Amino acid sequence: MADAAHTARATWTLFEPIHAVTYFAPEARGAFEEAGLRGFWRGYFAGRAGALGPVGAAAGIAGFFSQRMAKTALPLASATIVANGLQGVFLQARGISQKPGGWSNARYNMEMGPPLLAPLLVTMVGGMGLLAAILRREK
Repeated sequence: MADAAHTARATWTLFEPIHAVTYFAPEARGAFEEAGLRGFWRGYFAGRAGALGPVGAAAGIAGFFSQRMAKTALPLASATIVANGLQGVFLQARGISQKPGGWSNARYNMEMGPPLLAPLLVTMVGGMGLLAAILRREK
């Protein structure tokens, strides 16, 4: 249990600055209000669920309303998001290999071609969901 608590705390310490900038910056609050989300909490929760994409957002909204859905739909959606991100990395790598010179000219093709590591950002979102499902506190 101490290892899980340590991992959870280390993860929180790593990602909390991103969270703070994303949700508490005046620009973010202004963008939420422009989108019609009046008040802090409406923008906060919509912004958290919306960042997950359509699959994660649907599961996130269901999880807000039902603990059972949070325990079943969120881990399944997170696994789907991870699979989608890994598929994206594969497709980006294939796109680089199809550019003139392929992987023998990797440095140029990675800079000018498809962004190879961009889908890993999506995978990270799904991985955080899986980590949250594994480390959840409620029994």
